[in-house]
Amino acid sequence: MLPLSRVSSILIAIAMILPIQAFSQSHNTFSCKDPPSKEAIIGVWQTRTVSVFKDSRAQSCSFSVDGAPVSSPPVQHLIGALNTFRQGGAVMQGRGSETTSALGLLLIAAAPFNETPRELSEILSRSRDLNQCVVDFFRGASVDVVQNQLRCTSMSRSTSLGRERSLEQYGAWTAEDVLMIAVRWDNFEARLYLPRALSTLLPLR
Repeated sequence: MLPLSRVSSILIAIAMILPIQAFSQSHNTFSCKDPPSKEAIIGVWQTRTVSVFKDSRAQSCSFSVDGAPVSSPPVQHLIGALNTFRQGGAVMQGRGSETTSALGLLLIAAAPFNETPRELSEILSRSRDLNQCVVDFFRGASVDVVQNQLRCTSMSRSTSLGRERSLEQYGAWTAEDVLMIAVRWDNFEARLYLPRALSTLLPLR
């Protein structure tokens, strides 16, 4: 199991589902200077996709919601990556290479990279079970794949862990079923939280 630091814990808040069919490429960025040393929490609507990126060397942590870039890949690329998991997307059609590419982009949505780092791409590509883990989750199954630097696991809305233990173990507490993909390489840790409801939403335009 990958250790997940509480410094970058996410709280995915209980909220109503908001239908989103249009998407603006404009986005805002916010910063918190001199953050607390114990914990930083963000609350989002339960159908949102969340990316968390931690750089232990720089002692920084950044968040992205629905692929909004933080000095990261071009917006249009991130929109395409999100659509992979929405209605009619590549993930449910078994197009594994597209799924892997989309995961790489969304994992760095909060990172200072313009493209997926080679080492991250290699970790994702080497995982024989990653694509099946994603497909199985969106088809309603519970999943848990742990391979060296990577973990793909489902978080259930009916979890009995409770908020504090869930934040400690997964870096998140959720109101709905969510897939967490966590990858560590060099001094970086990237985590992506994909809600199961994402597959019911129309593609972004």
